[in-house]
Amino acid sequence: MGTAALPNGQNSWPRVQFVYFLIAAFNLVAIFCGLYLSHRVIGVYQASVEESAFFDRQLASSWIIADSAADAQSEYVKVLSTKAPAQAQSMFKSKTYEFRQEINRLRALLPQHTDEKPANKALALLRRMDTTMTEIEKHAERIDLLVDAGDAEAAQAAVTRIVERYSSLRFAIKDLNQLIGRMKLNAVEDANRTVTKLRNYEFYIGVLMAFVICAVAFYGQFMGRLLKRKFIELEKAHNELASSHEQALTFSHEIQNVNSEMGTLNRQLTDNITKLREAQDEALRKGKMAQLGNLTATVAHELRNPLSTVRTSTYLLARKIKDKGLGVEPQLQRINNGVIRCDNIITQLLDFSRTKAIKAEPTVLDVWLEKLVQAEAQKLPDMVSIECYFGLGEKLVNLEPGRFERAVINLLANASEALVGKGDDPKARFTETPIITIRTRLTGRGAEISVADNGPGISADNLSKIREPLFTTKNFGTGLGISAVEQILEQHGGGLDIDSIEGKGATFTLWLPIHENSGEQAA
Repeated sequence: MGTAALPNGQNSWPRVQFVYFLIAAFNLVAIFCGLYLSHRVIGVYQASVEESAFFDRQLASSWIIADSAADAQSEYVKVLSTKAPAQAQSMFKSKTYEFRQEINRLRALLPQHTDEKPANKALALLRRMDTTMTEIEKHAERIDLLVDAGDAEAAQAAVTRIVERYSSLRFAIKDLNQLIGRMKLNAVEDANRTVTKLRNYEFYIGVLMAFVICAVAFYGQFMGRLLKRKFIELEKAHNELASSHEQALTFSHEIQNVNSEMGTLNRQLTDNITKLREAQDEALRKGKMAQLGNLTATVAHELRNPLSTVRTSTYLLARKIKDKGLGVEPQLQRINNGVIRCDNIITQLLDFSRTKAIKAEPTVLDVWLEKLVQAEAQKLPDMVSIECYFGLGEKLVNLEPGRFERAVINLLANASEALVGKGDDPKARFTETPIITIRTRLTGRGAEISVADNGPGISADNLSKIREPLFTTKNFGTGLGISAVEQILEQHGGGLDIDSIEGKGATFTLWLPIHENSGEQAA
């Protein structure tokens, strides 16, 4: 009686299963494509970072060459006034040795990582620089003989020739910097082209996912209709088809579980795509910061070269007008002071652009901080008082003293300037009792150092921008102070918190993780 009720439905289940496995296969393909795209993006990012790091190291070597050459020639520019050729010769040999070490390093590395044509250009520039330095060495040896012989005019002429050869050397170094920069830019453009291709693949994967989702929706609707029809057929079959009815219910539950699993897979794929986009955004942000760091370093070094020329020219000018009663000594001193100030700003820019790994060592933070504050207090205006409350005892933290010292000094200088300006203008004083309070304490996240002042505080608008590089409210400075402090703390595995109420002072809190063996070493 019931055997004739299902003549048209007997062969439908194999087709349903085939459709299910086909949709599952498309889903797996979409997941695989997403994972492959993620793998490619990460690979491109890693390769881009490695290429950028390599060319940054070569630029750093070029800067070291420039600094060594500048220091070497400056020693013999000063020798006529100091009358100490032996000391100048020692320093000159040290700087030329450093110069040639970096030349040899570049000569060995550049051909291994660059194409033949730019590598040949770079090697030609290095040979030219090496030849120029050899000529400078010959003039330096001649100056030693002339100074010993007392021939001042000939020695002065030899110094002038050294300065001229150094100018030629400086142009060669500039050409080398530009060549390395172009090679780095080409590498970045290659990475960008690869990323553009991967974005096209992302579109195709999105289309495939949309197709899978539509197929799942259609499949669900189809299965609903099919089950409804099966239920009606089973109801007409009465008792003879009871077992078939239970099988249909069991199969229905299986289909629901499959749909649930497919929904889970879809959510996982959506999460992976979201993480991939976040990784792409982070890669772009870091790329922009790296470009800003490279631009900052390039500009800083480009400024240092003309500053060296100004310093040398000022020195030669001072020698020529000495004892002639022209009355321009104050103006020359102001030029020298301006050069020193510019040189300090360049040093800050270079510190911000350098991202080399720290060399941390376990340090008793309270003892180290007490010595640093005692030394820096002598450099602040006399009217500024410093109060210290140390609460860490013998706790150890991992830090690089030289680099972390710059972060603390920066915050002390900012607090002092907020209270009294430069200290030479009574109108700049915000309070009659300017006080800087330094505290250390142990918290759940590690060791904390807070630097607080009772100055004018920071407005809400400026507080939201204070962490941005190059942002400053002063009429002097680079605007890299807080950014550099935050960068140093991140390199140490810590962080920086800033709290301020306008008119009631500001508090900068630095925190660092505690050294793992702190308790054992303190005992």
